[in-house]
Amino acid sequence: MDIVGKVELNDSSQCVFYVEEFKGKRFGSIRKFVESEAYSGPTKSGVVLSTDGIDELVVLLSGLLKQTGKMEDKEVGRVQVQDGKFIAVNITTYKEEQGLDIREYVDTEDYSGPTKKGVRLPVEAIKDSVGYLKTMKEKLVKA
Repeated sequence: MDIVGKVELNDSSQCVFYVEEFKGKRFGSIRKFVESEAYSGPTKSGVVLSTDGIDELVVLLSGLLKQTGKMEDKEVGRVQVQDGKFIAVNITTYKEEQGLDIREYVDTEDYSGPTKKGVRLPVEAIKDSVGYLKTMKEKLVKA
């Protein structure tokens, strides 16, 4: 695992941007990691991106950098992963805190909607996230 950057979420968790290889293929990941007495390490909460997916996510997030003040809760856009699966980027408010929700959605005959695979970042981390994604892409292209 080649860590590109981290966004602190709270005292015991952070969102880690990294590049890794699985079955001979390299990809970028954004995953929540926790640290506690019981367990320290990655959680199931996260998304996996191809180089094209990273490019699309950078475009979506870069558009948010121009906005100032409180943003409207809305879907910013989608990144197609494969047939029946996409990553949605949303601005959402939870417990009076705005956040950027990057979550995998599925659309099948049995179920259509969000999965547990996703991360929620503070909106203040958008600029850093764009930088981490660009670095992630550079590392994937060089490999």
